[in-house]
Formats: sequence, structure tokens, C-alpha cells
Amino acid sequence: MNFMDDAALLERMICLMRRKSTGDADEFAEKLDMSKRSLQRLIQEMKEGDAIEKRRRLKF
Repeated sequence: MNFMDDAALLERMICLMRRKSTGDADEFAEKLDMSKRSLQRLIQEMKEGDAIEKRRRLKF
């Protein structure tokens, strides 16, 4: 993923959360076109504060 992809994903996540339309973890992941585990990993990385850099290194 490049910077624009990361930004688009973050924007989509924020939009869904603001509208309170995320559903459960499976539904949220499906709306973001990723696996539940990838979503959980991304959220954990965001909590740690360096999600974008880790995603670039892992390229998932």
C-alpha cells in the first residue's frame, strides 16, 4: 500500500465510525475489504501510534 491507499483506508474507517455503521468486527473488516485479523492488527498498530510505518514495512 502507498500513502494514498493508507489515507483512503483511514478516511473510510473514520467515516464508518462517525456514522456508527461499523457493525461487528467481521462486518467492519468486510466493509474495508480486509480480513478480520488484518483489521485487528491495524487497530492495535494504531493504538501503538505507528500504524502507517508498520504497514509500509509489512506491505499487507
